[in-house]
Amino acid sequence: KKKKKKKKKKKKKGHRKSVQLEPEEEKETKTQEETAQHSNNSDDDHDRQDNDRKRKSIALDNISNPNVKIVFLEKELAIKTELVARMQLEIEDLRNQKIALLVNTNQAMNQLRDAILTCKGKQNK
Repeated sequence: KKKKKKKKKKKKKGHRKSVQLEPEEEKETKTQEETAQHSNNSDDDHDRQDNDRKRKSIALDNISNPNVKIVFLEKELAIKTELVARMQLEIEDLRNQKIALLVNTNQAMNQLRDAILTCKGKQNK
């Protein structure tokens, strides 16, 4: 049976009178808020990963038959292997895209240099 995840409700903070900040202070507070938000997101991700690991280990501990455990672990290994293979293909594809972009950039720079030289040659005549 799948358990439904309960969403944690954030407590509402009391309203306060707004204070007009200087532009520099405003920028500092925005960057601090963004940094805090990013760290909260990463903490949530770590918590989810820890919970997933705990659930899997509990499920594995509840399997009493060693043969069933082996099959379960083999399936997990197959899934992980497939994910790694997909990621390797994706990395290879990204490398090829990067090379193609570098080649195109180099060609564009050469064309631009040739055009500049041609233009300068026409001006000198």
